[in-house]
Amino acid sequence: METLPPKLKLKELYQALREKPLDPADPVDARWYVPYVQQLPYDPIAEICNEIGFNDTESLYYVTGQRGTGKSTELLRLRRLLKDSGVVVFYIDMLDYLHMSEPVEISDFLIAVASGMAAQAKNEHDLDVLEQNLWEKLKWFLGRVEINVSHVNAEVELPAVKFGADITARLKADDSFKQRLQKAVRGHITELVQQVQDFVIALVGGLRQKYQHPGLQVAVIIDSFEQIRGYYGNVRQVYESVVRLFGADGKHLRLPMMHTVITIPPYLNSIAIGAGEIPVSLSSVHVRQRQSGDPDPQGVAILCDMVYRRSASAREIFTPAVLQELAMASGGDIRDFFFLVSQMLIKGGSQQILQLPLDSELARLAKEKLARSLQPIDDVATRWLFRVNQTQQAELDERDRLPELALLFDRNLVIHYQNGESWYGIHPLITAYVLERMKVLDERETQQQG
Repeated sequence: METLPPKLKLKELYQALREKPLDPADPVDARWYVPYVQQLPYDPIAEICNEIGFNDTESLYYVTGQRGTGKSTELLRLRRLLKDSGVVVFYIDMLDYLHMSEPVEISDFLIAVASGMAAQAKNEHDLDVLEQNLWEKLKWFLGRVEINVSHVNAEVELPAVKFGADITARLKADDSFKQRLQKAVRGHITELVQQVQDFVIALVGGLRQKYQHPGLQVAVIIDSFEQIRGYYGNVRQVYESVVRLFGADGKHLRLPMMHTVITIPPYLNSIAIGAGEIPVSLSSVHVRQRQSGDPDPQGVAILCDMVYRRSASAREIFTPAVLQELAMASGGDIRDFFFLVSQMLIKGGSQQILQLPLDSELARLAKEKLARSLQPIDDVATRWLFRVNQTQQAELDERDRLPELALLFDRNLVIHYQNGESWYGIHPLITAYVLERMKVLDERETQQQG
């Protein structure tokens, strides 16, 4: 077998680290998949699958976790497990249906989900009539709502909705349309919910009739919704809309005759989603011990294995010590770990004289680049991060402060771990900054009091 030149070895590994979920059911993806979640004392994905199998009626599950914890990959594994057990599964990636930087309401959420299921019912199960019926009813409903809203002189002009493809495209790309839709439907939510529920009941009935299986179980996995986040002027509005969706409107998310799995942002807890709802949490890889901060050899090995599986040249490119250094610097976040590895590959490939394994100095440069991307950090966030570092908890003392906590999670400044118990830390690459900054803030406060 011909040996690749060193630079091509770096390129091969770099391309294998491109960000995309792995589907364990795909033979190609399966080569790279590291089943670390399955090796936990309790596999949360297998538990959801088993509970759905035990449950003859509808059910609702929330799955949470920060970016870079492999949620989409594990939900694709859930899809495979459910299909293997005879469940018909719809998989909806909400990035294909909603604009994820604008406020969301139950109206556009349910329409997006119904749109995705209708398209898959047609494409995967030849149930064309269900898609047609859904959009005919929604077109009638939205047209009637427009008349009623105009009657009360609300300043809403809802464009005509031709069919599903048109409204689906508008929900994702046309913010003004979505806002008009939201405004028009307010006050008619019960009727819209009923329209969607009638569609779901017809869908399950159609599948059971088609496959001649009166007890056929049906599930929908709604992925990527946890990626919703506000920017600049609408941060608070976006987070408040998420709390309202899973709080006051959460009862509408339980679809009849169907098992529903939804990804939710990691900052939502019982304060935000209501008592009795306990999300299934996929935490970061446990790379450090809670008390001492020392490396957890098992967690570090999991991350290193993810790189080794991507390329036969990985062991030649990195020394074990350097790869372990990057694993610890990532805090167990898979995405950050891949970023650090990729940065070393880019910097190594840019050297005039390329020698393998790559020099550890490149690891320092990669960590500096990631650390810069995590800053700046304002004083309010610094105090909160200091408290998380001290208490190892990310407590929400006031619901009104949820947007502040959400930003810390969204920026990956707070990291969630589980190793028998749930605890939190702050990103290793900002720890020194937070501690030094707190000294300055404490000294300033002392001087002001004096």
